[in-house]
Amino acid sequence: MIDLRFETLALFWVSTGIVVLLILWYYYDKRQRDFMRAEQMQTVFHCIKCKHIYAEKTAVGRCVCPKCGFENSQLQF
Repeated sequence: MIDLRFETLALFWVSTGIVVLLILWYYYDKRQRDFMRAEQMQTVFHCIKCKHIYAEKTAVGRCVCPKCGFENSQLQF
């Protein structure tokens, strides 16, 4: 049987916990960055006819409203 001291086992478990936390932190940070990048690529439109707000994934200046079919220009902030 392997003879290990308590300090060695405690160091192993603490190190393993830190590594797991770092891996989870990296995974969720990358997921958040990918989500924000996808959100930034959208263009927001506001229909002046039916007051519907919608987004388009492509960067276009004009887009047809999915609710009423009216062509609107990009929303300016």
